[in-house]
Amino acid sequence: MSHTFRGNITVFTALSLMLTASFLFALLEAARIRMLYAYADRKTELGLESVCAEYQPGLWKEYGLLCLDGAYGGKEFSADYITGTLKVRMDENLLVKDKGNSDLFAIRLKEIEPKGFELLTDREGIVFLQRIAAYMKANIAMDTIEGLYNRYLEGVEVEKSTTPEDCVAGAQTALEQAEKEAAEKEAAEKDGNSPGETDNEPGQPGTGENGGGANVPGEENPLDVALALRQNAVLGMVTDAGNISGLRLNLSDSLLHRKCRTGTYSGEQKSEWYERVLVLNYLDRYFSDARKPADKHVLAYETEYLLCGEDSDRKNLEGTVIRLMILREAANILHIISDHAKMSQAGAIAASLAGFTGNPAIIKIVQTGIIASWAYIESIQDVRALLQGDKIALIKSVKEWTTDTGNLSESFRNTSKARNCEKGLTYQEYLRQLLFSMGKKKLAYRMMDIMERNIRLTENGANCRMDHMIGRIDYEMTYETEFLFSEMTTIGKKPEGPFLLRARKQFSY
Repeated sequence: MSHTFRGNITVFTALSLMLTASFLFALLEAARIRMLYAYADRKTELGLESVCAEYQPGLWKEYGLLCLDGAYGGKEFSADYITGTLKVRMDENLLVKDKGNSDLFAIRLKEIEPKGFELLTDREGIVFLQRIAAYMKANIAMDTIEGLYNRYLEGVEVEKSTTPEDCVAGAQTALEQAEKEAAEKEAAEKDGNSPGETDNEPGQPGTGENGGGANVPGEENPLDVALALRQNAVLGMVTDAGNISGLRLNLSDSLLHRKCRTGTYSGEQKSEWYERVLVLNYLDRYFSDARKPADKHVLAYETEYLLCGEDSDRKNLEGTVIRLMILREAANILHIISDHAKMSQAGAIAASLAGFTGNPAIIKIVQTGIIASWAYIESIQDVRALLQGDKIALIKSVKEWTTDTGNLSESFRNTSKARNCEKGLTYQEYLRQLLFSMGKKKLAYRMMDIMERNIRLTENGANCRMDHMIGRIDYEMTYETEFLFSEMTTIGKKPEGPFLLRARKQFSY
């Protein structure tokens, strides 16, 4: 037997239920919209990551750097390549693409707008150097960085103390002028001599005793030796010129000679004191030099190219050797000046050469030239040792000194070299010392020159350009979705059309 039940509800209760349901649906819609913003934000981030995962493989494999090629392996840079690829990735990763889908998180991509990108060559290479520093920072302890920085500063002080190259020539000129004046005076006195007077008096030029440019017995004139050596080919004095690499470059398309594309970010980036130290350590890991030449690269001596920027290995090595000798000459002068015995020896030679003048100023000039000559000859021996793998201290001790004024020319009649210094610096460390003071733009662009040209030798890297490499990118995406719970409410005006959401994300390698 069936029973029928009848019920009723008051108008107030019905209205209350409607209001309650509308309130709950509004809460649900608000919660859904909030989640959709988070969902769109996450999808934007994943989309950018998926595009930027297509980094330039050669740059990563050869140099450990991650960058997106804005030309996608082609010759022309275009942000449209990235935008098009990003749209494909977003469409693939969104849950739904059709309007009629009732999924709670159904959103559709409406618009993609690039907001900015940053290239490695931007801000005169500072962006590139900071990428290198960030990569190296995780591999070096801060105490080590500080120690290297202080050592580089010490080297800079030595470089600033360099004596002008014309010290030797100036001393020789002063000496020759004094000898000429003495000879003229002697000739004039001879014309006025009465018969029977001797031609030479003790102490006059030509006696061989403190006059006539005579040396201390058994010693050479360091000025003559140094001036003779300066006429020689510098590479021939320090290394076997026949074994030098013959590789060359065409620099007409180098970064310093072409107009580079620029990114859209503006403003300056602050450069930290330790970044140069990290970049120099990066060079030791990824760039070759004369002690460890590269194989199958565009140049064998890459670090020397960074220092000199010439179009051949030979020119770069020669320029590097000259800079090394200047640095070593300055350091050796500081050693001689601080060594009382060597200063006395230089003073004695100066007195033997110029004492006949009786002019302390000329004797001092000659002594300065002798110090510079001695330091120069020692520097040749130093560079020989460095190129053969030995270490040379920045400022030598007495025991580490090699040459002696009594046999200077003998040092170059064989393959002699400076004494190895156990706590000294290697050839590579001296190169980094010289690069420490180089301008940021020049260093960064020359580094990128080498990278660019070496990557062009790899598979699929023929069109590589470092001013196409993107290190940071920024996109804004607009999505649309339909209202779900708002349409179920019975109070108020129902929303019309799709709801728009915007998400903006930046990706940085």
